[in-house]
This record gives sequence, structure tokens and C-alpha cells, in this order.
Amino acid sequence: MNKNFSLKYFLKKDFYNFSFTSLFLICALVLALAFIAQYIFGYEPCILCLYQRIPFYAIIFLTLVYFFVKKTSIKVSERLKKNIFIICILLLAFNALLALYHSAVELKIIKAFSGCATENIAKVNDLEQLREILKNAKVKKCDEPELMIFGLSMANWNFIFCLVLVIFYSCIFKFNKKNFKNG
Repeated sequence: MNKNFSLKYFLKKDFYNFSFTSLFLICALVLALAFIAQYIFGYEPCILCLYQRIPFYAIIFLTLVYFFVKKTSIKVSERLKKNIFIICILLLAFNALLALYHSAVELKIIKAFSGCATENIAKVNDLEQLREILKNAKVKKCDEPELMIFGLSMANWNFIFCLVLVIFYSCIFKFNKKNFKNG
């Protein structure tokens, strides 16, 4: 087998390009699937579902910053690459925890925070305005999963997916760090 096609060689040679490219593509795909479920199939997300999209947006932003800085031929230090990568892993871990919380809310293990059932209540100035908001509100409760795939809600899948990504990227980061030390 040609040495140039081994995963070990590839990760050692182009670790950050592989990592940031794959993170960008994975996050873009996840968001695309969420938008397809919402806008094409009509599955309305709750506020926790929307919050779970934020780490994916942040990771896309960070990967674009990395590629922009790299493309402008500004010297990107190893420390900066490492820090951006670690932040991406932490964002995935945060998203896994948020999805776990959402899953616990769906299973009614814990109670959802007040923002899960109402929108724009803080902006109400009088009783008539409150009636109008409640009458026109599309309230999506966080404890009622709208879409189940193989018996798991989207929050369950997001937890599993983010946890797997955290483990995967942490392992390849550790593998890469070990290789840099050993030559």
C-alpha cells in the first residue's frame, strides 16, 4: 500500500486542513438538513432546537476565518490553529450537552425553562397586546418532539452525533499531537 494514502500520513501532513474542511462540511450538512426539515417538510423547531443550531453556525464561522486567514497568506501559527480547533471541539461538546438537556425535557425528566413555550412575552406592554401575541403565536413546545427517526427525536440524534464528533475530533487531535512530538 502506498504510504501517501494512509490515514496516519494524511492526518500528520494535513491535519488542520482535513479537520477544518470536514467540520465545515459536517456543520453545513447538519444545518441544511435542519432547514429542509423546517421549510420543506414543515417541522417547526422549538426554541431549544434553534439554540442547538448556534454552535454549528459558530463552527462554520471559525472554519471560514481559518480558511480566510490561510488564503490571505498571513502566517497562521500552530497555536492559533490549535486554539480554533479546540474551540470547535468545545462548541460540539456544548451542543451535545444542550441536546442532552433538550432530550431530558422531551422525556419529561426535567422541566423546560419558560422560554420554551412562549415568544415575545417580554415585549408586551399591555393586556391587549398579550392577547394578540398569544392568538397569533405558533407555539412549539420543547417537550413535544415533532419528528422521530427510528424512535429517536432530533434532539436525541443531535446528542449522539455531537458526542461522536467530540470523541472523533478529540482522538485525532490527540493522535496528531502525539505525532508532532514524535517527529
